[in-house]
Amino acid sequence: MNKPKKVLIIDDEDDVVEILSTLLRDEGFETCTATNGQEGLRQAEKFQPDLIILDMNMPSMSGIDFYHKIYDQKLERPKYSVFVLTGRHLMEKVFDGLKIDGFFSKPFDVDELIHAVHRVTQDGKKPEVEFVDSEKHALIVDDNHSRAQQIAISFLDSDFSVETAYSAKLALEKVERKNFHLILIQLNLPNIKGDALALHLRSMPNLKDTAMIIYCEGPSGTDIVIGHENYRSLNIAAPLVTTNPQTLMRASEALIGKHRNN
Repeated sequence: MNKPKKVLIIDDEDDVVEILSTLLRDEGFETCTATNGQEGLRQAEKFQPDLIILDMNMPSMSGIDFYHKIYDQKLERPKYSVFVLTGRHLMEKVFDGLKIDGFFSKPFDVDELIHAVHRVTQDGKKPEVEFVDSEKHALIVDDNHSRAQQIAISFLDSDFSVETAYSAKLALEKVERKNFHLILIQLNLPNIKGDALALHLRSMPNLKDTAMIIYCEGPSGTDIVIGHENYRSLNIAAPLVTTNPQTLMRASEALIGKHRNN
């Protein structure tokens, strides 16, 4: 007789944990639960799940931080299969390029989730998930995965659809396939500086009217703009010394509003 597949549920909402755990046990799965990322790490080590159902918004350790804790550099994917639960229906784009097995927006269809659990634990196939498009498209270019995702979340909360690119090369591939209303670029990218990438993007016909912001890390608590006259002629915002997601959001909204009024 085959051993039951193991599912670890990590979510700080007791109702979600109880419902999923009960339904999955009824389906023949062995379940284990945790209410935060730290506890989830301990349970994953002991339980060795076939699948983790992971909420993004949790105390102590966010779902994003948990993901990076279980990521195996040699395997180039997490140690376990992962489903993400999120209240943000466009979250998949935040994880573009990362190894996630499924995304489900709260409130989710329980039958669809259970069906997907069966599929992934039996044959490893990624479930098909549909996402609603948005009228505001943003691209975040940053080689720091965790930082890019944290910034992306603040934009998702403001009704943007968001994609991430972790290199200039990937960013160029994305802008060739899709039009963006806004592009945020981390200044100190590897191989090519963020401002050089911005200048190249501005030269592309489909991006001549796209709002662009360059940002970089600065002294703690500093959210100031570095003056740079050379950017004005190309309609690119001068670099912002901040990686604060809310600051970048406010600056982006202001810049998009300016572009619309021009």
